[in-house]
Amino acid sequence: MRAWMIITVATLAVASGCVSAQFHSKTGRTFAPITPRAVVVSEHEAGLVRGEVIGTITAKGPEFNDQRDLADEAARVAAANGGTHVIVTKEWAERYRYHHPATSSTDCTGYADGVSCQTRYDPASTTISKPMPRAEFLVIRLAAVLWRRLPPELRPASIASDVAPASIVTSR
Repeated sequence: MRAWMIITVATLAVASGCVSAQFHSKTGRTFAPITPRAVVVSEHEAGLVRGEVIGTITAKGPEFNDQRDLADEAARVAAANGGTHVIVTKEWAERYRYHHPATSSTDCTGYADGVSCQTRYDPASTTISKPMPRAEFLVIRLAAVLWRRLPPELRPASIASDVAPASIVTSR
């Protein structure tokens, strides 16, 4: 069981790339996690989730990530900070420019009657512009007793249901 969990974590780390998400508390209070992963709520579903706004999350990633990757990381960070739902409030892409200057190399060959040199430019100077995804999220905490009022697709998993049956120990 433990080896499977390590492989899963390693796979998730590679798949998510270098996405980072920062939680900013709106209340100054600390909340215990009540779900292993917050639910990402669309703008048109946001009115169905009426809980306490506990913070915001800003997320960013490199060019090979997209907005889904940012939402996945925001859902993980929100849950770790006691959130049950995240709502996307803003999505955009910042453009970063990378400038690769030209390089040169000179090869000289000596002869009895002089020197011959040849300068080569490899490659030509280039500038690359890449979009980097960015997003902001609102973090909501809805008491677990109110989850049953939500449509099934908006109900978070409880931490208790995240425990694998094989790991439950009973005493007789």
